[in-house]
Amino acid sequence: MVKPRSSLRDLVVERMIDGLQTNNMMKAVAAGIEVVEHYDGCFSDDNAEKNVGLRLTLANLLVSVRRAPGDLALSARLNRKSLTMLPPSMDNQRFRINSDLSATLSSLAQEGGALEPGAEVTVSGLKARPELNGGTGTIVVWYPDRGRYAVKVGDAEEVALKPINVGQTAEMFDEAYLARVREATDIAKALDPDAGGQEETYPNELRELKCEALEKAYTALDAFTRVRTHGAGDDVSVKATSAERYVKVHDDERFSGLKIEICEALDGAAFKPAEQVQARYNWGAALCRAGRIEEGKERYEQALEMLTNPGASGAERLRKDISGSILLCDRQISGEQPRTGAFIELATGDGPRYARVVNGGERKE
Repeated sequence: MVKPRSSLRDLVVERMIDGLQTNNMMKAVAAGIEVVEHYDGCFSDDNAEKNVGLRLTLANLLVSVRRAPGDLALSARLNRKSLTMLPPSMDNQRFRINSDLSATLSSLAQEGGALEPGAEVTVSGLKARPELNGGTGTIVVWYPDRGRYAVKVGDAEEVALKPINVGQTAEMFDEAYLARVREATDIAKALDPDAGGQEETYPNELRELKCEALEKAYTALDAFTRVRTHGAGDDVSVKATSAERYVKVHDDERFSGLKIEICEALDGAAFKPAEQVQARYNWGAALCRAGRIEEGKERYEQALEMLTNPGASGAERLRKDISGSILLCDRQISGEQPRTGAFIELATGDGPRYARVVNGGERKE
C-alpha cells in the first residue's frame, strides 16, 4: 500500500528532528531542504507552531551551519514567509526573526552581489575565453574583493566573471545590490527594543541585536563602495580612475542617503572602538557628498577628537585625511570652494604630495 503524501513528509520531518536532537545539523538541513523542495516548505498541516518553528530552525541552520550557494537567499525567503504565518503564540519572536532577516539580507548583498547564488546566467563578452560566450552557467558565489562572480560552467569548471559578463550593467548591479541593503536597513530601523510582547525581558540585548543588524547593513554598504570603485559591472572598454568611480558612487543619492540613515540610527554606538573614528569620518563624508557641509564638518571634528591613539597603525594618515576634510569644509562654507565636486591638495615641503578627492576619495601618490 502506498503511503499518503503527508505520511512520507512526516518521515522526512522526523529525520530532521532526529538530526537536531543528535546534533547532526547537516542531517537536519538535508531533511529540511527536502521538505522545502518536495512539500512546499510545510512541516506540519495541523501544528502551526511546529510548522513555523522548524522553518525558522532551517533558516538559521542555512546561515550558521551550511552556508552553501543559495542558502542565504533561501534563509531570507523562509524568514519572510514565517513572518506572515506566525501563530499568536509565537508573535513574541517577531523581533528576532526580523533581526535575522535584516542580517541575512545584508550578507546576501555582500556575499551574493546582485545575483542570488544558484541563479542561471548566460555568459557573454569574454575575450580571453570566447568559447564560453553564449553558454549558460550558474552563480556560485560573489567575490566582493575582486568584483567578480564565481560561475560554474559545464560540469565542473568555475570561472571568475565580471557582472557585465553575466548580463548585468553597472546600473543593474547597483540597483539590485542597494535594494537589498535598503531592505535590510529599513527592517533593522523598524525594530523597537522597547515594544511590549517581546520574547526576551532584556531590552538591552534586543538593542544589541538591532545594532548588529544595522552594522551588518553598514558593512555591506561599505563593501559596495570598494566593489564599485574597482569597476564591478563596467564594460572593459570603460576607462575611469578609481577616484572618478569613487566620486560617482558617493554622488549616488541612494548610496549617500543609506549611509547617512545607518550612521544616524547607530550614531557610532555599535562599532568597535577601533572602528568608531573611521565610521564617524565616513558619516561626515556622506553628509558632505549630500551637500550637508556644516553637519559633515561637525562629524569630522568629532572623528578627530576620537582619534586618541596617534601612534596606532594608519592613525597619522587618517588624521591628515580628517584635517584635510575639515579644511575643505571651511573653504566650502566660506565660498572659496564649490559645495560639490571640489578637490583639495595637501602639500609637503617638496610641493603637493597627493591630490585627494573631496571627502574621502582615493589618494593619488
